[in-house]
Amino acid sequence: MPRPKDQKYVAKPNPKQEAPTVEASFQARLTSALLQFGSTANNTQPPKHENTNAGQIYAQAFMWDFIESYAKKQSDSFWKMMEEEGIIAEYKELEQGKHEIGESAAFLVEVSVSAPVKRFDQETLAEKMATSKYKVPTSVTLGFIEESKIGKNSSRTLRIHERSKPV
Repeated sequence: MPRPKDQKYVAKPNPKQEAPTVEASFQARLTSALLQFGSTANNTQPPKHENTNAGQIYAQAFMWDFIESYAKKQSDSFWKMMEEEGIIAEYKELEQGKHEIGESAAFLVEVSVSAPVKRFDQETLAEKMATSKYKVPTSVTLGFIEESKIGKNSSRTLRIHERSKPV
């Protein structure tokens, strides 16, 4: 007997079948460990005179910033080791595109090479203007370039530091 259109199908587990066991990926296990570790920062007790949870939020921000900094240093050292020991193929002279430079049973190392970046060189422009049919002196061209520069938004960097002794 067909079910009515307004009635949704509800999946029912078969009691005779066991749920399949799937080993979590390395990334999933790392994420789980970091989230469990991150919950420890939530357990920091604010001083009695502090009526907000700002300290807990600051502790979370400090913890993740510290982990990011530490992880970056560790990652850089392992990339350097892989290059020095030849675990990954030489990649600095590869052409534009995506290339595989290493692999294992569980990992694949790829490098994406972009098109060469073109940069503006004010000295080159000044030289070309001086040798063009207009014969604009190099100093004049460089002066115009400096006058043409306009200010943009300033960059801002947020950092959080642990006090050596809480206030």
